[in-house]
Amino acid sequence: MTMASEQQPFARVVAFYRETDWMFRTIEIWRRSPAMHAGLWEPGTRSHRQALDQINRRLAARADLRPGDTLLDAGCGAGSSVHWLSARLPISVIGMTIVPAQAARASTLARRPAPASGRAAFARAPAKV
Repeated sequence: MTMASEQQPFARVVAFYRETDWMFRTIEIWRRSPAMHAGLWEPGTRSHRQALDQINRRLAARADLRPGDTLLDAGCGAGSSVHWLSARLPISVIGMTIVPAQAARASTLARRPAPASGRAAFARAPAKV
């Protein structure tokens, strides 16, 4: 496998998000959240915000996070889960994405004053395993 063929799927992912960025930004304004996912709609869920809180709580519980831990969110998008986790738990969270615009957006959001200041970081990095 050549380097070019290894990078091709990643280039398609970056192109998809570049072409649909307007849609995600519109949804962000409408939902008042940078989350790019639907969340977890369990019985009784009444809003997108609740669905996001539920998926993030489930993620934190499954990861068995302890004070001082560092969590990597590979494929973090605009970093909504990174922000949620670092604001509510005494951990550090690193968000990683292959999409430059997402890394820039997540970093911009991380500069806003929040209880987790300094515990959330973002990077654009290749997703090669």
